[in-house]
Amino acid sequence: MFNVTRKTRSLFFFLALGVTFYALIRLQPEGYKPPKRSFYIHDVNDGGEFVLHDDNLGIRMFAIVGSAWQSLSHQSVVTLCTQGNLDYMGNLPYLGSRWKGPMSIAIYVPGIDWDLTRMFVEHLNHCYPEMVSRTNYQLLPFPNSAPFSPKPDCRSSKQVLKEILSHRTAKHEEFIANDSYPYNIMRNVARDGVLTSFILMSDVDHVPNENIFDTLEDFIRQERILYGKKRAYVIPQYELNRTKGATIPRDKSELLELKRRNLSGTMYEEFFPQFQHCIKTKLWETINGTNESAEPGLAMQVNFSFSCEMTLVHKATDPYFDERFRGYGCDRFSQMLELYAAKFRFDVFTSLFFVHLGRKGLQDTKGHKPKKLAELRQNQKRMVTFIEDLNEKYQVNTCQMIGKDRAWMGVDVPWTVLHICPSITRPNQTQH
Repeated sequence: MFNVTRKTRSLFFFLALGVTFYALIRLQPEGYKPPKRSFYIHDVNDGGEFVLHDDNLGIRMFAIVGSAWQSLSHQSVVTLCTQGNLDYMGNLPYLGSRWKGPMSIAIYVPGIDWDLTRMFVEHLNHCYPEMVSRTNYQLLPFPNSAPFSPKPDCRSSKQVLKEILSHRTAKHEEFIANDSYPYNIMRNVARDGVLTSFILMSDVDHVPNENIFDTLEDFIRQERILYGKKRAYVIPQYELNRTKGATIPRDKSELLELKRRNLSGTMYEEFFPQFQHCIKTKLWETINGTNESAEPGLAMQVNFSFSCEMTLVHKATDPYFDERFRGYGCDRFSQMLELYAAKFRFDVFTSLFFVHLGRKGLQDTKGHKPKKLAELRQNQKRMVTFIEDLNEKYQVNTCQMIGKDRAWMGVDVPWTVLHICPSITRPNQTQH
């Protein structure tokens, strides 16, 4: 365990995940479901650095806990969860500047990235103490590295990160590029570091509108009946044309002004319109106040559509992400499909949104790389067995539900759905 100063222990709570012997994930048999992790963060009133053990998986996790995280979690009802590897950590200051509540962040740290990740953690600790004080990070595995004290550097986090990443070797870069990122394991680890009743799961390169934490706190506290309901709440996702200087909008009016000037658009709308189709963003953009037919703070009910991926707010006890999905494709959607099979209702917030920082511009729509295509096809095969498991778990016919509901969505059925559910026909076909 690191020897840390009182100042460091009181400043930040950092939760990051790396996987012990990374092959542990890559070499599991198809359909493998790991046992629930046995470590959990508790009794950390003053924050600090801890080593947590998981006897089931034979791993050790290094956790850094912010001084205000536990008390703030007990005062709040919702925590923002996110995950990523070192390459995306430069987005954290943007995220932390908008989200003012507790955060749980899982960072993927394969052993070769350990020292570089610690360097950037020290940068955050020194330059963003308020954000770090209410944040929970975990790094796994814990390699017993010697502590170090890099020179404080509070320039742009993006620039600091770029210089840190320059220390990667060519072999290091090849490992990162060829590995299949464990998205759903990371999301679940971030969830395990939550003390509140509700969670908001987002990606680390997504930034919300201002005052989102206060808005969600007020909404959930006023809607106490939600605690006993199968409900999930949707936040639309947009992206910016940053090549033309678009800045992150503070509220919905600024977002719509950027859209009018062709500086923002629905996420992935050019090359994968199904991604946000179920949210009906064109209708959402016209609703300024509460829709008369919806509950206060909500614009409308969202109707599930296969391949539609939503940023959700829901109870922390709701279904986790299925960890059989690794790499690109079907990973986040797997949880939404399970919520659908469990007959959850989805409603979209009137004024909340996220902006994706990952792409450089609205026209950045290059095709998938061979590695992503290979991961997608493998996950599509996993989706077949996943649907079978859902049918057994909830005693439903998931394909039949999709076939019934998709017709009035006005969107064609992706070929992936036809492969997984061959009984579903396209709109211009007749079922025999």
